[in-house]
Amino acid sequence: MMQPFLIGLTGEIGVGKSTVARALAELGAEIVVGDELGRSALEESLAILTRIRERFGGEVFATDGSLNRRALGKRVFSAAEDARWLTELTFPGIHALWREQVSRSRTDVLVLDAALIFEWGIEREFDLIVLVSADSESVLHRIERSGRLSRQEIQSRVAAQLSADVKRQKADIVLTNNGTFAELQHSVRELWQARIEPEIQRRRKQRDDTLR
Repeated sequence: MMQPFLIGLTGEIGVGKSTVARALAELGAEIVVGDELGRSALEESLAILTRIRERFGGEVFATDGSLNRRALGKRVFSAAEDARWLTELTFPGIHALWREQVSRSRTDVLVLDAALIFEWGIEREFDLIVLVSADSESVLHRIERSGRLSRQEIQSRVAAQLSADVKRQKADIVLTNNGTFAELQHSVRELWQARIEPEIQRRRKQRDDTLR
């Protein structure tokens, strides 16, 4: 079985990555969510949980001993050094889970939806890197409206990542999400037709030729 066409879908918090991921899924892609890999890497490794407790103490754990991800996020994203430390600690487990998904996948297109693709240094593993971008006020408004994070928490998380300009230079495609939902969906369909569907057809032909 040929490896799927691998797409790295990235961008800062609140830009609309999940919306793009859902649109790609509707077109036939399989989606792997980086946050879910991170949750598994954190909660299934006693060694990682022990390291976190040693560094931050019990304040980032609930009374039942489980990890309080919201408390950890507040603590980590208030200091760039702590954010880097946590990224380095969890990356090996996250990466192993991702490679396992790649090896198991039987789909034509596999997408990793993750904010830290560039920070992890794995961009060369993908056939296409898609960056979702939006102006800062739109991002702040969307997240504040959802009630998930405060403005200060949002700004802290963005500050802990590579700058948007650096990511634009590294990305193959930039989808700008400053308009309507319909406009973003249209951009995703155009991307699929122009860059992804031709690759699917090329790979299917190559596979069929190999089987003859």
